[in-house]
Amino acid sequence: MGAMWEFLRDTTVFDVSLAELVGKAILVVVVSLIAYIADRGLSRVVRHVLEHAKVPSVSYIVNIMRGVIWSLALMTALEPVFGVQPTAFVAALGVGSVALSLGLQDTMSNIIGGLALMTSKVIKPGDMITFAGFTGTVTDINWRATCVVDSYGQVNIIPNSVISKTAVVKLSAATRDCCVMPLAIEHGSDMEEVRRDLKKVAVECLGEWVDPKRDVWVTVVNFDPGAINAQISVPLMHGVSADHARTRLATGLTKRPWVRKP
Repeated sequence: MGAMWEFLRDTTVFDVSLAELVGKAILVVVVSLIAYIADRGLSRVVRHVLEHAKVPSVSYIVNIMRGVIWSLALMTALEPVFGVQPTAFVAALGVGSVALSLGLQDTMSNIIGGLALMTSKVIKPGDMITFAGFTGTVTDINWRATCVVDSYGQVNIIPNSVISKTAVVKLSAATRDCCVMPLAIEHGSDMEEVRRDLKKVAVECLGEWVDPKRDVWVTVVNFDPGAINAQISVPLMHGVSADHARTRLATGLTKRPWVRKP
């Protein structure tokens, strides 16, 4: 055993002893084995947790985690095996990362926003939301954007970074089947009479679109010198487009005496 060690120590290849080469090889094998075990074990755990939470595109997250594990393994072996200082490598990598992140700033913001939406499940496919002036149904949430279909069948592709920075109203089951619109009412109007007249106009304009099991509501928002600012809510049958109903209703309300004229 001693003679073998002496042979390895005294024999050099490219000015490096065989003993040193064997030591580096053993270190590479050990580090690789530890990284492999951590890769397999953590990948299974993370995949199981994310699939149980019903997070889409689980493989992307798992692959990112695997990349981090093997990057740490490489940095561990850099100095003892290759003679490269990890700090210098990280510094060089950091400069490149800053330049890359500036170019991919919007993309990274969308990915982070998408991950937050998918894990928090504040909104999910099938929810009806009001966002940026329009109402629609969420059909898909991916890493880049959220797809919302409006009442006209148009698919609105909204970047996740925009949704994460803007107020989104998630409509309840009772609210989503309502035609809600603001209205200016003349001062001195009888609000109960307004409600009855509005229900009459709604039936005349919308017909079978109106849900007869629920009442029409008139909510006073505030008063100003020119009018009573109110919000009107007409219950609709399930599946009726609120935008279409709002257009018809607005046409019928323009002729009512209690509506403040411009």
